[in-house]
Amino acid sequence: MIHQDKIVCSFFGHRFIPEQQTVAHQVERWLSLLAASGKPLCFLNGGMGAFDIICRDAVCRLKEQNPQLDISQWLVIPYITSAFRQEEESLRKIFDKIITPNILKDLPRRDAIPARNQWMADQSDFVTAYITHPSGGAYQAFRYAMQNPDVMVVQIGGEKPPAEPRP
Repeated sequence: MIHQDKIVCSFFGHRFIPEQQTVAHQVERWLSLLAASGKPLCFLNGGMGAFDIICRDAVCRLKEQNPQLDISQWLVIPYITSAFRQEEESLRKIFDKIITPNILKDLPRRDAIPARNQWMADQSDFVTAYITHPSGGAYQAFRYAMQNPDVMVVQIGGEKPPAEPRP
């Protein structure tokens, strides 16, 4: 685990969200519940789609509204891209830390995103997921997290696909 002393929460969701305001409101309500614990919080964000942007912005607002709390937000990237290089300066103003987990260093790009998602889930106490259909990388990360009895998965928005029972 990256933080033994913090509650760690990762975000996984589809790139496209038709009901963005509704989802944003639900994310903010969930984050407020986590913050109400008063415990230090670390949020892991993959930064690759609409759900990640909604969660990023919600964490930024949470930090502004609760300056007394220890809240950090990390961007977890699978590899360095030219788009990242172009946005790096602005991303460093938003995220407290930008990392590429060591386990990804020697992987081919096609394997890096699923491995990054699994790494994020493995670090987490909570996974917040926006899943509306049973396909794609977000769904695979959601399924992976659901199989870990130490991770609480919270589904936000959309119609909930049938979750596979935990073993």
